[in-house]
Amino acid sequence: SNFVPFDLNGCGGSNPKSLIEVLKKEGGLREDIPTLFVFEAVLFYVEEDAIRNIMGDLSSFMGSWRERGAEALLCMTGSYFLE
Repeated sequence: SNFVPFDLNGCGGSNPKSLIEVLKKEGGLREDIPTLFVFEAVLFYVEEDAIRNIMGDLSSFMGSWRERGAEALLCMTGSYFLE
């Protein structure tokens, strides 16, 4: 595994970065290797637009697996408190 320091909020805002592209470039992420993404109690601290972009990136990335007949599953847990 590789450690890639990255602020997930950087995926939002006026000049969003692609999490998948950062992981490919800096972490060696490859589409031909089964990959597990874990977001454990971290998305509470990420801006809504960044989360939306991250989920879009993951969906596109996993779409390439489906084209090769592989299955993709994205499972996230958490609690959101609404006022």
